Amino acid sequence: MLKNLDIKIEVQGVIKSFVILSYILHVTGCFWNSAADLNIFDRVNWIRENELEDSGMLAQYIASLYWATVTCTTVGYGDILPTNNYELLWAMCIIVFGVAVFSYILSTLSS
Repeated sequence: MLKNLDIKIEVQGVIKSFVILSYILHVTGCFWNSAADLNIFDRVNWIRENELEDSGMLAQYIASLYWATVTCTTVGYGDILPTNNYELLWAMCIIVFGVAVFSYILSTLSS
C-alpha cells in the first residue's frame, strides 16, 4: 500500500516500522490482559493489584498497552508488576521477545 503513495522510501520505512511496533504492542498488551484471566490457580493478579477489576475494558486495555510499551521498550517503570508465577513467566517471555523486536526495529530505522 505504501509503495503506491508518493512518499520517500525513508518515510515509508518509518511508517512501516511504527505500524509493526503498534501491532506487536497491541498483541502483547492483549496477551498481558488475558494473563490475569488465564491463571485459574490464584485469585491474585495484576488487574486486582492495580484496582482495575471494576473499571471498563478500555481502562484495562490502556493499562495493558502501557505495560507492553514500557516493557518492550526496556523502560520498565515497575508500576504494573506480575503478581503470581503465571504472570511472572509470561512477563519474562514478553521481555525477551520485546527486547528482540524493539532492537530489530531500532536497527532497521537506523540503517
